[in-house]
Amino acid sequence: IEYNPNYQYFPQSGEPGYTAEATLIHELHHEEADVRYRHPADRNLRGVNFHLPGQDPASPTLRESFQRQFEKVEENWERVRKALADDKQKGLMPQKWVDYIRTRIEYAQFSANVHNESVAAELYKTLKEAGLHNTQTASQVKAIRREAGERGRDVGGEVREVPLVSRPASPVSGPAAYLPSLFNPNNQQGQGRRR
Repeated sequence: IEYNPNYQYFPQSGEPGYTAEATLIHELHHEEADVRYRHPADRNLRGVNFHLPGQDPASPTLRESFQRQFEKVEENWERVRKALADDKQKGLMPQKWVDYIRTRIEYAQFSANVHNESVAAELYKTLKEAGLHNTQTASQVKAIRREAGERGRDVGGEVREVPLVSRPASPVSGPAAYLPSLFNPNNQQGQGRRR
């Protein structure tokens, strides 16, 4: 990986696209995946963002787990697509950003096994730098990052559903943005209003 902060990446100030720093973040997440996730040491599983069972890459159990997790990542990114549509409809997301974010969603879904975390990390960084981090879209991307971070620290476990989150009413950062609200009578994760 070569990082040159002086390289002119395609976005200009306020324009869609990821910066040099976001690109570095993206690439570092690929490298980190082999350290964080437990799966057989197989060249076809290099950089996979999933914990996979056993040591045989050809085992039916591993293949089924891989497929389930791939599909769950795709579903989680569909919620980003829904949040993006909501932000666009509310006038919170300019069309040029809608178009750009859609390309990142498609990229994450197309290669969900290796791009779930890297795209989430760089996209959140990009949205934050553009001042769009208080949108429902950014909140949904951040929730994907949180799920991946928690799962990566676990010694196993499959990708979990990331429920649709609501846009924060004010700038919120840290884990408090995704904890169940005291006002949620069912106290269910990801539902109800956040503090």
